[in-house]
Amino acid sequence: MSASILVVDDETSVREVLCRQLQAQGWVARQADTGRTALQSMEGELPDLLLLDLAMPEMDGIEVMREMRRRGWSVPVVAISGVAGSDLMLRTARLLGARTVLEKPFDTARLLAAVREALAAAGGLPRDPAAGQ
Repeated sequence: MSASILVVDDETSVREVLCRQLQAQGWVARQADTGRTALQSMEGELPDLLLLDLAMPEMDGIEVMREMRRRGWSVPVVAISGVAGSDLMLRTARLLGARTVLEKPFDTARLLAAVREALAAAGGLPRDPAAGQ
C-alpha cells in the first residue's frame, strides 16, 4: 500500500507541484489549504506523513503541530518555510517534532529524500486518530 501524504500550504501552486512530485513517486498525496482544513482532514484518517508549511495565515504550521500534539496524534512532519531568517520558527518546529525543516526554494531531490527518510523512520504508525497515536 502506498504511503499517504497530506500537503498543507496556503499557496495553491505550491500544493499542486508538491502533490505531482509525490504522486510521481507512487505516494498518495492529498491537499489542505489551511491549518484548520488539515486538522479536519486528519480527524477522519491520519496520513503517514504531513508536509507542512510553517507560515500560513490564520493557523500556521506551528499551531497545527501544537494541536496535533494536544490531540495525541503522532504523524511525522516535514516542515517547509518560505520565511527567510525565521530561526525561532524553525527551532520551534524542530522542538515540536518536525523531522526536517526545508527552506523554500528547495530542490525536488532534497524534498523527496526528506520524505523518504521520514517515512522510513516512522515505520508502521497507527492510522486511527481516535486511538491517540
